Amino acid sequence: MSNTFRVKKLAAVLHDLEIPQGPTIDQLTLMTGTTEVTGDPFSLDMKDAAEIEAFFSLANLEAFLDQLSPGGLQGFSADEENGELRIKAQAKVIVNIPISALCELVIMNGSEIWVELKDVEVMGGSAAKLVEGLIEKINPIFSASDLPFPAELQSVSVGETGVTATGHVPAGAWD
Repeated sequence: MSNTFRVKKLAAVLHDLEIPQGPTIDQLTLMTGTTEVTGDPFSLDMKDAAEIEAFFSLANLEAFLDQLSPGGLQGFSADEENGELRIKAQAKVIVNIPISALCELVIMNGSEIWVELKDVEVMGGSAAKLVEGLIEKINPIFSASDLPFPAELQSVSVGETGVTATGHVPAGAWD
């Protein structure tokens, strides 16, 4: 008796997905059409390409940045500002120096989300080069190669509570 069956629509939701490099993904949703599912060993054979949507909260982004602590920065906060990302942190020299950077999230090569610096504000002067160097250390903040299936990213947007990326997974088998 075969343990393979066919479904006409498949939706899978993963919660709190911890990836090797980047913030914890709060929710990853995969939706596809006709798929053959085999139970032992488990595998999926998607006859149609799938759509994916990944969401990570600003709180998870802050925790990721705090953990990396690029250049010794600490106390990260992230907010949405007109569809872009405002990241604030403290640089400890002799005293705490507040730094605020306005950033844009961009997709590189269809597979990674990178932070690009648009503007930086530092109490007491300009530190754009310093912040650019720190951003190089955190990029990419998300890579589709860390997902348990092949994916191509198509869009990324910053919302009031977090970042949403969408993309496609090609038809085919994976287990």
